[in-house]
Amino acid sequence: MANDDDTMDALQKTQSLLNNSKDRNEFIQKNRKAKEADDFALKAAGGDTAKKSEIYSISSEVFTELVKANNGDMSKVQQQLLEALKNPEAFSKLLSPELRQKIRAVSSESNSKTSTP
Repeated sequence: MANDDDTMDALQKTQSLLNNSKDRNEFIQKNRKAKEADDFALKAAGGDTAKKSEIYSISSEVFTELVKANNGDMSKVQQQLLEALKNPEAFSKLLSPELRQKIRAVSSESNSKTSTP
């Protein structure tokens, strides 16, 4: 990974926002797009705030893997994230098997909650 101090600082700040609910909530209160993303995460978690926190934790791991895989090149990371919106299956193949398993587990738990009457 690049030894670029700015990249490392950005990665650490992003990880803090994703993993620390206090920092995340403060940021969400100040940023409309972050609020929209948080609402989406809660909906994806079936309204379960613990699952939403797990989604944020997995997101942090995804981001970390992408930054490392791209040697800190944030333009490549951004491109991969944009591609993920178009083809999530292909994107998932970029991730470690362990991370893919975590995503499948959260997804199946969320789907079972939303499909149960």
